[in-house]
Amino acid sequence: MSFPTPATPPPPPTPTASLSWAPRPGESALAVVAGAVMAALGFTVDPTGRWLVWAAAALLFGIAVVDLVVRPRLQADPYGVTVRALAGATSAPWSAVEVSLRQHQRFGRSVATLELELHEKLIILGRRELGADPEQVAQQLDRLRVGL
Repeated sequence: MSFPTPATPPPPPTPTASLSWAPRPGESALAVVAGAVMAALGFTVDPTGRWLVWAAAALLFGIAVVDLVVRPRLQADPYGVTVRALAGATSAPWSAVEVSLRQHQRFGRSVATLELELHEKLIILGRRELGADPEQVAQQLDRLRVGL
């Protein structure tokens, strides 16, 4: 007579919802192309202007490099959030995170920014850093946080 083997306990639940945001690859590629064009234009201007144009090209290349190195810029899961920057990553559990959305008037139009307060540190992210509308990101973060 054989006895049924005891059922193995189910594995612990794993987070199914992990979201991340980063600058759009197309914008990073555009910065590289614009930097290359500026660098080439540097050869066509006078010596003084050449250094200014090359400085602008270096700035555009720098923006593209930061976009590639600091990916994803914001990551969230059921346990908390992580924000990456050149100086390193900052992580915090949801209990230590305050999320707010701020509207600013800039050049005659309304611009939204996402404000995260992690461990008394204020981090402001805009559409460029997130690669998405900050209002939608705030809504997704709220849904993820409430899903706890």
